[in-house]
Amino acid sequence: MSAEEVRVYLLLIICADEIRGAGRLSPEVLERCLGSNFTMDQLQKALHELESLSLLRLDIASAGWEIGFRFL
Repeated sequence: MSAEEVRVYLLLIICADEIRGAGRLSPEVLERCLGSNFTMDQLQKALHELESLSLLRLDIASAGWEIGFRFL
C-alpha cells in the first residue's frame, strides 16, 4: 500500500463505529485530518485501492462528497 492509502485507512479505522465497523466522513473532516494538500483525486485513488484489496466497501454520496464505508 502507498503512504496515502495507509493514511486514509488509518483515518477510517479511527472514525469507524466500533460495533458496526462502519462510518461516514464529511469533506470537512477529511480535509482537517488529511490536510488541504491531499487532493480529491488522491483520496479517490486510495479509497478504490483499499476497496480492491477487499478491506472495505465504499458508499460515496455525490452530493457533498460525503464518504460512507464499511469494513469487510
